[in-house]
Amino acid sequence: MILESIVTTRDESGAINLTPMGPEVDRELKRFTLKPFADSKTCANLSAHPIAVVHVCEDVSLFARSALNDLSEDEVASLCVEAEHGSARLRRCHRYFVLAVDRVFEDELRPRFVMQVLCSGEVDPCFGFNRARFAVLEATILMTRRHLISRDDIVAEFDRLQVLIDKTGSDIEHETINWMRAKLDA
Repeated sequence: MILESIVTTRDESGAINLTPMGPEVDRELKRFTLKPFADSKTCANLSAHPIAVVHVCEDVSLFARSALNDLSEDEVASLCVEAEHGSARLRRCHRYFVLAVDRVFEDELRPRFVMQVLCSGEVDPCFGFNRARFAVLEATILMTRRHLISRDDIVAEFDRLQVLIDKTGSDIEHETINWMRAKLDA
C-alpha cells in the first residue's frame, strides 16, 4: 500500500528537509520503503543520517508547498520539533513514524530504502480527507510533473479537479489550488 505522507530527514549539519512522498507500507505499519530520487536531498540525507520521519498529515497546502520547494529553511524549522532518535517531526500531524534504514537497494534513478519503525506517536486527531483534499493532492502531483505533461493538459486536469474543490473544499483547498494555478502561469 502507498501512504501519501510528509517525510522529514536531516543532513549532516542537522538541517531539516521536508518533502511529500508516498512510501510503500505493510498492513501492520512496521516496515516502510522510501524511494527518493537519487539526486534528491532526501536520498543524500538518508545516506548521511539514516533516520526519517513519515507523517500522516491532512494539510494539503503543506504537501503542495513542500513539493514545489516553496518553504524556506526557517519555515521548515518552525514547522518541526525535535523528536526521538535525533529526528525532527512536524508539530502538527495526525500520526508520525520514526524510521531507521534497515537495507538499501541501489538504483541509478530511485534507490529503495527499506526502513524499520523505531517508534511512533499520535499528535492531533484526524479530521479526515474529502474530495477537495484529494483533488489538491492530485493537482500537486501534476505540478511536480510539469516537465513531462503539457501545460494545456495540466490546466484541463486542474479544471476537472476544481469542480471537486468547489463542491467540498474549505478556504485552504481553494487558496492552494489558486496558488498552484498562479505558479503554473508564472
